[in-house]
Amino acid sequence: MISSVSISGVLDVLILLVSILITVIAHEAVHLIILRLIGIKNIEVRPTMIGFIPAVTINIHDRIPRRKFLVVSLNPLLLLSLFMIALSLIVNGRLIPMIISTIFVMNITGSAGDIIISLLVLPSSKDSLLYDKEGKLIIYGEWRDISRYLKRSIRLIFIFVLIYLIANFKVEVVVE
Repeated sequence: MISSVSISGVLDVLILLVSILITVIAHEAVHLIILRLIGIKNIEVRPTMIGFIPAVTINIHDRIPRRKFLVVSLNPLLLLSLFMIALSLIVNGRLIPMIISTIFVMNITGSAGDIIISLLVLPSSKDSLLYDKEGKLIIYGEWRDISRYLKRSIRLIFIFVLIYLIANFKVEVVVE
């Protein structure tokens, strides 16, 4: 038997590829805009690939205060997620909502690295300076006990999982 690819299937793959490209560009653009807004100018942008997925790395060649680093790191997750949620509330049809939901999911997925780096930076003292040296993050400042932050992170993850389970919990009542 010869299998065939439907137009819908090809369209879905194209939507996915275009959505990934839009997500990468938008996500990194938010990082760059926030960096510029907080006054960081010595930045290097490099296109790269993570497996088969296009990506961009941003190297900051200035020492940046911890608080500003966290703002830069987490803003794409916050701003793009809120923008996609707002956009999904006003757009109808099949194609655009599919693109919006794909961008939303890809942005959250792409933010995983930003979240992990932010969690690793949290135990540093508030007056720490961070420097990106050839893809390695160097922290100048005191390092506090990480166990407190680890406990908080685990609690936060537990709360999110609990909220997810409650939101998706369904009760079915069958009356015969």
